[in-house]
Amino acid sequence: MKHFDQHHILCDEQHGFRKKHSCESQLLLADEDLAKSVDDAEQMDCILLNFSKAFNKVPHKLLLSKLSTME
Repeated sequence: MKHFDQHHILCDEQHGFRKKHSCESQLLLADEDLAKSVDDAEQMDCILLNFSKAFNKVPHKLLLSKLSTME
């Protein structure tokens, strides 16, 4: 995480596995965006994905190799 923070790799909207970010904070932001679009009578499209245990399926050696090449 230190590498990601130092090189600004993750966007502010990335909440998973970050300090002061959680599923709850992400849900609150999504709810706020949805409420605003309803208030403004705007269309909002949502895509929901479930990456349950996705990290466990990634070849860790390959992931570490790719991360080591990032600046």
